[in-house]
Amino acid sequence: MAIAGIDFVSTVDEIADDDLMGFFVGWKQRPSRCLRLAVLRASDRAVIARDVETQAVVGFITAISDGLIAAYITLLEVRPNINGVGSAPSCCAGCSTRSNRCT
Repeated sequence: MAIAGIDFVSTVDEIADDDLMGFFVGWKQRPSRCLRLAVLRASDRAVIARDVETQAVVGFITAISDGLIAAYITLLEVRPNINGVGSAPSCCAGCSTRSNRCT
């Protein structure tokens, strides 16, 4: 699923902790930005949604996976200002598009 103006990437190499402000709205205790970045880097799979024009991170998903048929979504966050435009389903689709390693 493609969304105009949003790019989905599966690498966190270019993400900084400052990119992760504005998430975890409504949480009584929000994880620090540093911890958020550590979680992204440590996850089996992560998909980052970025605004094409500004390169701002507007959403992300992390998952634990066996790499073959099963994945458990551990976090799915979308900035409130883009909630409802389809970015969450697109992050999920990006997280599940991996080739089967069996031959």
